[in-house]
Amino acid sequence: MKLLQDVVDTAEAAAVAETMAAETMVAETMVAETMVVETMVAETMVVDKTVVEMVMAARTAAPDLHQNLAIKRLALTNHKKDWELSSNPFYYNCFMGKYKLSKYITITGIDEASYDNIPGTYQKDYFHLYDVIYKKCFLINGTINYFLNKFHTPATEADVIKEIHDELNSNGKEIEDTCSAFFKYLCRRNILVPEENEEIVFEGKPVYKEGDVIGNWNIVEVLSDKRSVDIYKAVDKKTHLVSVIKLLNRNKIADPRKYKKKEERLEREYSLLQKANGITAISKAYELNKDENQNAYIVLEFIKGKGLSDFLNDLEYLPGQDMYVLMQNILVAFASLHQKNLIHGDIHPHNIMTDDDKTVRIIDLGFSRNAETEKNEILKSGGVNYYMPPERINISSVKKYSKEPDMYSDVYQIGLLLYLIVYNSVPFKGFIWEELAQNIKEQIINYPEISFWNEPVSTNLINILKKSLNKEPSERYADACSILKDFKKSILAKTSV
Repeated sequence: MKLLQDVVDTAEAAAVAETMAAETMVAETMVAETMVVETMVAETMVVDKTVVEMVMAARTAAPDLHQNLAIKRLALTNHKKDWELSSNPFYYNCFMGKYKLSKYITITGIDEASYDNIPGTYQKDYFHLYDVIYKKCFLINGTINYFLNKFHTPATEADVIKEIHDELNSNGKEIEDTCSAFFKYLCRRNILVPEENEEIVFEGKPVYKEGDVIGNWNIVEVLSDKRSVDIYKAVDKKTHLVSVIKLLNRNKIADPRKYKKKEERLEREYSLLQKANGITAISKAYELNKDENQNAYIVLEFIKGKGLSDFLNDLEYLPGQDMYVLMQNILVAFASLHQKNLIHGDIHPHNIMTDDDKTVRIIDLGFSRNAETEKNEILKSGGVNYYMPPERINISSVKKYSKEPDMYSDVYQIGLLLYLIVYNSVPFKGFIWEELAQNIKEQIINYPEISFWNEPVSTNLINILKKSLNKEPSERYADACSILKDFKKSILAKTSV
């Protein structure tokens, strides 16, 4: 969809509405990008009733489209009268619409039974927000609760912001900008939904069960039932090859746009796996199925072993020599990836598989990108919070991620893997995102001279960790190849590994 803005007269505003009406009727654009229309009408102009009627007709033509396109902010705002025109129920509400708190969201106070799991700092003036659909509980502060309470009765964004302005006796732009950004965030998360939204929830069960067939593959086990993805262990009917099927489950993704976006990510992952073919540390991809009438899936190599965290937690002791072997194998794996100009973008222990002989395999390239051909593609979302580098995050729950991954961010996350192997922990803690993000950005990392395994940690290894985890990206190693080179020179050359 096009971003339409800076319309300065009634004629152009009418053209905007006409374009909206036409685009609404086109099926393939109905599930395209979110449309945000911002129309500024010069202070001397009068809004033609025809403009409003045309947009109303567009809505009538496709009533379900309103909630998907999020036409939230057609601000027919007179410069001299900030709220007079925009609060007019005829002109404003027909564009913006009213929103309500989702019926699948409940907000309660913190009961005493929860105190043992919540630090004292977060027990007063905090609330539990429970998402029934995703079965997740979030801790919110009094300010967020105050804002959400404004939508227990359906209201427009403008009405709520005006009410807050009145209650605070302020009309500052900072308040408006903050509220507007938070409103959009709540809508994206489906915490706030359009008043007319029926909130149909798809049944979120795996599509297949043991004994079913997908194409040429017999399902032998459901390995994982995630939020939007099913993971199956399968066997080829002819060759008996054991594989893993990663399937996008349409029944778990009600919004067609979200499904399309995830499908594109799945296709990109398959493409990058094909590009990485020949790197023994990367899981192989055998097949991509994108039938429009079915659930998209890719067939991947079945890898035995454990995630890195589970592997370390199951160990009673990790000798220094074994630790170096594991580190070297991780560095060799990512060096091979970086040599092909591939950025993983989501490195954390669950994406590293290993076994007793310390063989390392990298899985899940869903957030990966090609450093050369995708320089302008911004992939800000995604990642395990504790493993996010400081330059990619904000100290805000509304907009957590601010920068696309690159080689430097991969180096930082590799450094955290090495730190985990040495100390069996991450260097930063935080009960809520703001606390964790601030620690990641500002806290000085501690590098004990004795490892978790009660072994001395060499100065050279600490120096490698420090350089990899430097808060300034340009002060880190350029890529995994550089870490590996230094590791061989300063660690392996001085040991018998």
